[in-house]
Amino acid sequence: MITKRKLAIVTAVVIAQIFLWVVLLEKVLIHNHTFVSIGDSASQSLCWLGKIFEAIRRSKIVLWDFTTQAGISFIGELQTAPLYPLALFFGLVANPELPRTVDLFLSVHFLIAAFGLFAFGRQIGLSNPASFLSSAIYAYGTTYTIRVNGQPNLFVSLSWMPWIIWGAHSAVTSITRRDFFIYCFASAFFLGFCFLAGHVHAVVISCIISVVFNFSQIVIERKKRDFLKLFMWGFTSSVLALLLTLPQILATQEYMKLSYKWYGPGYTEWPHVVPFKEFVRHHLHLADISTIITGCSVNALDGGTLYFTLTGLFLSAGSLFFLGKQSLLRGPLIACLVTMACSLAFAFSATWPFGLIFNKIPLVNLIRVPARGLFAFGFAASLLAGFGLDAILVAINYIKITHKQLSVFKSIVLLIVILLLACELLKWTPSHTSRKTESELSGVNLTLNDPMINKLKELSASAGSCYRYYAAGEDAPANAPNLFSLLSVNGYRSSRTKAFHEYFDFNPMSEKADALGIKWWVSRNRIKDLPIVANINGKFLHERNAPPVFWQPSKDNNKHGLVIEKITWEPNSVFVHLKKPVMGLIVFGQVFYPGFKCFADGKEVPIMSYTHLMAIDLKKPIRDLNFVYRPKWLLPSLLISATTMVFIIVTYVLILQSKKSRSVKV
Repeated sequence: MITKRKLAIVTAVVIAQIFLWVVLLEKVLIHNHTFVSIGDSASQSLCWLGKIFEAIRRSKIVLWDFTTQAGISFIGELQTAPLYPLALFFGLVANPELPRTVDLFLSVHFLIAAFGLFAFGRQIGLSNPASFLSSAIYAYGTTYTIRVNGQPNLFVSLSWMPWIIWGAHSAVTSITRRDFFIYCFASAFFLGFCFLAGHVHAVVISCIISVVFNFSQIVIERKKRDFLKLFMWGFTSSVLALLLTLPQILATQEYMKLSYKWYGPGYTEWPHVVPFKEFVRHHLHLADISTIITGCSVNALDGGTLYFTLTGLFLSAGSLFFLGKQSLLRGPLIACLVTMACSLAFAFSATWPFGLIFNKIPLVNLIRVPARGLFAFGFAASLLAGFGLDAILVAINYIKITHKQLSVFKSIVLLIVILLLACELLKWTPSHTSRKTESELSGVNLTLNDPMINKLKELSASAGSCYRYYAAGEDAPANAPNLFSLLSVNGYRSSRTKAFHEYFDFNPMSEKADALGIKWWVSRNRIKDLPIVANINGKFLHERNAPPVFWQPSKDNNKHGLVIEKITWEPNSVFVHLKKPVMGLIVFGQVFYPGFKCFADGKEVPIMSYTHLMAIDLKKPIRDLNFVYRPKWLLPSLLISATTMVFIIVTYVLILQSKKSRSVKV
């Protein structure tokens, strides 16, 4: 039952969190600044979210991308996050202006993380002020914070990490079966959201912290029965989360088995474990320890920082007060210290034998950069600061003054701590997360207003939108076609299918460039025998004599383009209406990938592989072609996912309505 006092506390916490959020992110919220910066933020997340937003406004979910890498699975790579519920929601209700929507979408996840850490702080016994302080440090003053403009999809996934850990701890410490299953169901949803948000590393890190933290606390408090509850939580929530996210899991598994994944110097194959030498090469060094004070980025690949504010660092020393006390906070405190130790061992993986151990642990060895262990460090360090604040408040109770004087003294101490932290965050957070919207460093203008892309849009429209172009990432934004429905054979992604990687030879004079329908080629050097259409900022835009993406081979091995009257590119299908009927072998200049169906004049025809490309063999003349990406796993997995969701909701309601609560006997 919610009392008036509890309601007042909840209201105060919500208001305080929103107030802090507005103060620290004010410039982004009024769109004077943006999180979108040069790099993954502008080249990937801005474009992918724009594609998702545009599709959902038309009541579609993007599964396939015809616009980059000559056609590639959009859902398969996972990082694009086409099934993430919050992305779909923002696409439906937010301002249609893309940068504003992306910034607001990312801003909301600061609140999600802050509320999650506050809930976890309260769950492990921290006071309301200490929990609020910990949540403020984690959300706005750690390595998690600066990930928002470095790699937004990882940032969004990590926002759910405190909630996953909260669900695990709540389930393990629950007393009744009713509560245990409620927290397992909640964890399943949070795990699902974390995964669907676009980064499996966040899921792995969240699960590791959940296990390490709870296992440590169980050992310290000697509650042996809780070991089985921890196992049951892991099994139950994982199975439910797997069923809830089954469409995404099946798409990712299928795609990754057929693809190479980039890890820096080269590519990996399924199951995409980074070579040990490369893994340890990008660890933290002793010099990086200074970032805990400076707030600068570590030198390791992928960046990050040990910083969790100087206020938090000072308070964390006070947390050791509880180590010598047999208080309720002693177990969670030691669990925090163990979590920090494990995270630092991972971050400094070159230190023997840590790297060898981590590189052999399944799932853990999917994390390609040791510096990502700092996410766990920032999480635990923020809680440590909360323990320190509570230690100070407890120590004040030993002062021999009146109760009223104690209250005043505690209020003064809290006010000083809050002011110190606020001053730090106001100086550190905005400068490390956002840039002026009009600044060159914002990345927005470079992607949305690139002159080469504008010229290609003009050429593509005049040519009927049935030709592709090639431009290196430094010559034109690689994923801009996601936003403007251009057709490119390039694309900035962390993976590519083996078939495409081994087929396309990056040669502007090759027959393979013809087969893919590449009509325009951007280069910083002039290409002999190719006419120049434009010279934009020192980059040459050449025109090739190539057929459109739909063509027919002749007996003399030439490629004759189909005469297309109308072509319509949808997120998961392409419709072609020809000027005159054709029959025989027709090639679609897209590398063969399972899951496609083709309909000729409304009747399904089988798709075959022709020199690694998609093709159909028509026995009678037709005028309409429709290639649709409709994988076999899609409908069954959606049905299983929906059934699981209904089961969880119905069971959850029945549990809430149950009058009897039995003790968990495990």
